Amino acid sequence: MRDAYKRFLQQRGISPNEQFALQKWMRFFLDYCDKYNHKAKSRLSIPPFLQKLTSKKQKALQIRQAEKAIQLFLQCIQ
Repeated sequence: MRDAYKRFLQQRGISPNEQFALQKWMRFFLDYCDKYNHKAKSRLSIPPFLQKLTSKKQKALQIRQAEKAIQLFLQCIQ
């Protein structure tokens, strides 16, 4: 799945630096879903993940980047 996501990002012309960051957030999201029993393929899992990032004092830019990563991930797996 991670290789497919990487190819998906490359096909969209996303820069290598941004790809790295988006892949990191995708991994964090999958880990979060596994740990807290959320469905990684469901958009309903996004708000609790973003709330968790907020509670961990992540910067607004990082939270937006995480949301973008998840949105792209969900597009990739559909």
